[in-house]
Amino acid sequence: MLTVHENDRPSREEVAALWADPEVRKKIIHELARSLSKVGSFGLSEWLDYLSQAGVLSNDKAVELYTALRDESGRLELEWRAEFVAAFPHAESLLPPLDVSELRDYWAGRLFNVVFLKCGAEHVSAILRELQSQNVPINSLTRLDISSIQMGGPLWNDDVNDPNSISLVQFAEMVENHEAARLLRSAGMV
Repeated sequence: MLTVHENDRPSREEVAALWADPEVRKKIIHELARSLSKVGSFGLSEWLDYLSQAGVLSNDKAVELYTALRDESGRLELEWRAEFVAAFPHAESLLPPLDVSELRDYWAGRLFNVVFLKCGAEHVSAILRELQSQNVPINSLTRLDISSIQMGGPLWNDDVNDPNSISLVQFAEMVENHEAARLLRSAGMV
């Protein structure tokens, strides 16, 4: 990890000087992206906090940082976007929109786990609320391959003409999670 001081936070001037050096900036971005790739948050690096507190990034530079982190980390933006926005709220309206297919696949995966593990109805309801708040239509969620039941993990199959392709409602019924099936149906899923 890139360290500035042992016990002190770097000053605004130190952060600005470090960020201005292209080689150091590259290392900072790499450290932040590595944290994202490992844990899906910035928890392994203090640099997001340093940059935010120092106020050295313009809106455009914050967007450049976001884009670099998205491209380098390999993690879903949905996992870490809120943390980034909390650090750079002034840049939120300039950030690229979330990829709708990423949202769809993320929430389909979450629903799969909640249904398969037979978590309580409150978990299904929370995901349905998130889908609604993010304007993701319930019927746009990725369909499953029937072999997902045997595998215990989602295998996606969006071919509605394939007899092995099932909706999450059908999946909930197959694993006898009737409450989840009812909630999904009442939300409009077929």
